Amino acid sequence: MSVTNLGKFLIEASSTFQMARLLAGIVLVVLLGLVIIQGAEYLERRILAWRHMSESWT
Repeated sequence: MSVTNLGKFLIEASSTFQMARLLAGIVLVVLLGLVIIQGAEYLERRILAWRHMSESWT
């Protein structure tokens, strides 16, 4: 399943009352969000390492 079809998947599952599929889709969206947030935080720590080091001195 591609990300572009995820919305369609959720809409179809909800409109046909397929709660197991709907819940699986929601869990997938949450996991994708967590991965994106963790990736952004990792990149921030790597790119702005000097900033975090200077904050620890104060």
